[in-house]
Amino acid sequence: MGCDKAFLQLGASTVLEKVITAVTPLAMEIMLIADNTADFARFGQPVFPDLDTGLGPIGGLRTALVHAPSEALLLLACDLPFLKTEFLYFLVDKLQTHQAVVPRNSKGLEHLCALYTRSCLTAVESSIARRELHMASFHQDLDMRILEPAEWEVFDPGQTLFTNLNAPADYQRAQILLGEESP
Repeated sequence: MGCDKAFLQLGASTVLEKVITAVTPLAMEIMLIADNTADFARFGQPVFPDLDTGLGPIGGLRTALVHAPSEALLLLACDLPFLKTEFLYFLVDKLQTHQAVVPRNSKGLEHLCALYTRSCLTAVESSIARRELHMASFHQDLDMRILEPAEWEVFDPGQTLFTNLNAPADYQRAQILLGEESP
C-alpha cells in the first residue's frame, strides 16, 4: 500500500477506527499490536510492540496472547473496514469449549478475524520455535471450531465482511462500497 493501512481514511474515520467501532460494543478489552507504538497511541488503546519482530501475523498473535487481559481474544486485522458487530458477537458465541474459532470463506480460513484463547499460546510458540510461521501451522494442536460460510453469511449479504486492504485497488473498492452503503 505504501503506507500503514490502519491510517487510511474511509469516510469520516480511519480503517482502524472502523474496526475499533465494531469491537467496542462487545465490552472486550481492546489492545493494538504495532511496532510503532507512538503512531498508534492516538487511538486511545494500549499498544504493544511485537515481542519478536519479523514473524508476521503469528508473531502478532503470540504478542496478543501474552498480553491478553482476558481468557479469549479477538484477533482482528487493522484493515477490515466492513466488520460487523453482530458477526463478532456470533463469533464469540461459538467459542464455547473450543480453543479457537476461525471462519472459512471461499478463499480459505480468516485467521485475522478469529477468536483465540490463551491456551493457544503453547501451540503458537511451538510453531514459531520450528520456524513454521504461517497461521495454520499450529491448528493441528488445537481444539478449533471452523465456521463455514453457511453459518455466518447471514451477517454478510454484501460479501464485504472480510474485505481487507492489501493494494490501492482494494482501498478504492472500499471507498466505492462505503459510498454505496452510506444513506
